[in-house]
Amino acid sequence: MPQVNDKQEIVGKNNLINNCDKKLRYYPCKYPVPKFTTAFLFSRCPIDITHEHLLRQWADKQFRGSQISAKIYGKLESVSLMPAFILPYCPRVDKYYTMVQMFMYFFILDDHNEEDWGQAIDLVSCRRVWGQVMALLRSIGTGRSAGYYDQFRSYVRSGYEIFYEIYRSYNSDQWLRFVQVWDDYCAGNVEERQLFDDRHGSPVTLNEILEIRKKAAGVRTCFVVLEYLHDYVLPETDWLDPRLQQLMDLTVLHILYVNDLFSFNKELVSVGKLLAKLSTDGTNGLDLVDINDIDESTILRHMYSNTVAVTAVNEGCSIQEAMQTIIDKVIECELDIIRIAKQWISPVSGHQQQQESRSCPVDPVPCCWQTKSFILSLIAQCSGNYKSNTVTDRYMVVGSTKTIGQHLTWD
Repeated sequence: MPQVNDKQEIVGKNNLINNCDKKLRYYPCKYPVPKFTTAFLFSRCPIDITHEHLLRQWADKQFRGSQISAKIYGKLESVSLMPAFILPYCPRVDKYYTMVQMFMYFFILDDHNEEDWGQAIDLVSCRRVWGQVMALLRSIGTGRSAGYYDQFRSYVRSGYEIFYEIYRSYNSDQWLRFVQVWDDYCAGNVEERQLFDDRHGSPVTLNEILEIRKKAAGVRTCFVVLEYLHDYVLPETDWLDPRLQQLMDLTVLHILYVNDLFSFNKELVSVGKLLAKLSTDGTNGLDLVDINDIDESTILRHMYSNTVAVTAVNEGCSIQEAMQTIIDKVIECELDIIRIAKQWISPVSGHQQQQESRSCPVDPVPCCWQTKSFILSLIAQCSGNYKSNTVTDRYMVVGSTKTIGQHLTWD
């Protein structure tokens, strides 16, 4: 659990200078991300180091039911290192294992929804799959028979153990928050697919897409596991406090923007392949049958799930200029996160707080230790997301067998 002392601040001085054995990497690609840093300190969960020899075995657990080829699943497994940086304070091996399973589950669902080989790429299938996820989640603790789950896709059923493990650790308020966040995540993915079908490449505003992306990106699913990881109960009054809600919204935007920067090249390829697949099937209204008939401009106009692409289309600027615009937004988010977090974390003169076990901050604060811990974990997720995006192989685009536009390569 995050600790606070007189040597630790919200704003760090390391600017993401690596303090562990995995280097920051910027992969060569058509549109390289301009180098930038974050003001927030990052950490790596010690369990990722002590149990590194087991991570692939853990990540392999969902392969059989994933309905993904071994080659593609092998690439997907790199996301199993993300909890090390996004949830760096996890204190227990069993709970870290659950988080590895949750991240694998999350990206299996994501890829079935976005890749040309996925089983939820058309609107009807998309609604069905995300509806199954919510039905599965709502069934937890209701005593449903095993036969009830036979109706679900096998990769949807894989979430049962993950959800049940968290359910049995939560009280009713915590579980309600958890379900609501997943409900928004599922609904957001359906809304994103609906937008793709409805607009057919016509422009959308950045604010319009952000309202959907803030749900569809699923960032808050990592917020609602913090109480499970650290065995505390966040007061409902604090959860509902507008300041904490705003802080969570800013954290979502920070993570979303950083992810969109690093995933841009992969998404450019994925959406190109998806357009070719859907046009071949005759389901998206495009009179195109081959990926080489789809130019980069067409792909960009259909990249509704990426803020870099939406910015480039709306402002008529280059991709590099659009990336810099998004980086500026990341910096704005950080300044706002620091400002709001300090309202909670900064010491208040004359206020004394009872010392609380292992996670108690040293200095007196204007909020309980549980809320302070929660806030510090949100900040760690911002820097951890940046870090994990630079070490995972998920967003590396390699190969040169085919091209989209002039020289965007893919394998």
